[in-house]
Amino acid sequence: MTDASLLQAQTLLDSAEHIAVITHISPDGDAIGSALGFALALRRTGKTVTPVCADNVPRVFQYLKGYETFEQEVPLDADIIVTVDAASLDRIGSAQRGVQGRVHINIDHHISNTNYAEINLVSGEAASTAEYLVALFEQFDIPIKTKAARALLTGIVTDTQGFRTGNTTAKSLATAQKLMERGADLHEITELALHRKSLAAVRLWGNVFKKATVEDGIAWSTVSLLDKQNSGYTAPGSGDVVQILTTIEGIDVAVVLVEKPDKTVSISWRATSALNVSDLAAQFGGGGHKAAAGARIPNIKLDKATELVLAATRAALADLR
Repeated sequence: MTDASLLQAQTLLDSAEHIAVITHISPDGDAIGSALGFALALRRTGKTVTPVCADNVPRVFQYLKGYETFEQEVPLDADIIVTVDAASLDRIGSAQRGVQGRVHINIDHHISNTNYAEINLVSGEAASTAEYLVALFEQFDIPIKTKAARALLTGIVTDTQGFRTGNTTAKSLATAQKLMERGADLHEITELALHRKSLAAVRLWGNVFKKATVEDGIAWSTVSLLDKQNSGYTAPGSGDVVQILTTIEGIDVAVVLVEKPDKTVSISWRATSALNVSDLAAQFGGGGHKAAAGARIPNIKLDKATELVLAATRAALADLR
């Protein structure tokens, strides 16, 4: 990223009338918070902005005002296409049909970003894309009001797990303070985004934790379609199971594999040691951060995916040791 790239991005945003801002499939808090925060902030400058996600907004983030404005397809009359929190173009899923291979601005914080857009604004130093967006808005002189502040703070809180991850910096905290000064309630967002769980999610945890295994420094489990059916859990993810597995003492990494209805298996890694799980995820076409990454394997059975992923994870740990 250069000063020239920032100027080009600002000029492009200034000239646009209708902006489509797309985030990744299986959206987390940073994905939803960044896309919605971008949309709400730019709308106040007189722009028409449509947030896009190929998947539905998870129920846990539907406390954010404006979440219902998300579309699943890119509007045909959008002047420019912006992606947020999507490390590669395939991460936006079926929304790719609407971009036809052309993304004008790519805004992200993942070190695995493939720089697929005409203008790539990628900051691996930011703890979340939402944090980076706040810095960009300041540079572009785009005001952040309460609704946008709540969305952006949601992104920061969720990607840092309440300011507990290793990539949380003094700048992360200072950015959160700025958003609080603009009306975002840190206590409310932390409670709603991180601590409140549905009864179905708790039942899912029970099913999944019974299967949890710790071997060779790896804590792992699987979430099958039957697990979800038996618990009544209908959300696309795993209810943050992987985050809870990281609390097991003595492990180097936690892994959760989730069976999907489309015959794919998604994988989440969380490192509690020096292991770079972003490199691991890249082996399976995914990416992310050094301590947190994910991937998705198409056309595979859950047991086979588990075998492949555990073998790769064990090999990576052996190399580290």
